[in-house]
Amino acid sequence: MVGSIVNKTMKRHAFNNIGTSLLEILLAAVIFVTAITGFYATMANIRKMPDDANKMLISTSIGANILEDMRSQVDDSDYSTCSTGNLAFGSHQNTTLFNGVTYTYKWTVSCGNTEQANTFADCTAARKVDISVSWP
Repeated sequence: MVGSIVNKTMKRHAFNNIGTSLLEILLAAVIFVTAITGFYATMANIRKMPDDANKMLISTSIGANILEDMRSQVDDSDYSTCSTGNLAFGSHQNTTLFNGVTYTYKWTVSCGNTEQANTFADCTAARKVDISVSWP
């Protein structure tokens, strides 16, 4: 009698171990959804990278063009005055629109000689131009 009860119990437990439970299915679904969400977030960042790289390339080109324009337009009068001309001391700012994006470029002209510390005492000293280009 005891043997037949044990056999029935073992058969019942063996039958219950076949297949998957609802908890296992839910856990697998949560893991799958988490993985897919991470995948889509990564794909969104990957799609954004070429756009950012293109904007960086354009901003570098704008900065190089500004410096080249300044270099080509400088003459003796720019070195003899400190407050006017292409190399006037101080901060300057301008914007340009390219491919629907507004680029803001700022440049600062200072004395290249650190002992002069941006004074107007020696306007014939080398000038230092710091330029930055930004976009939204």
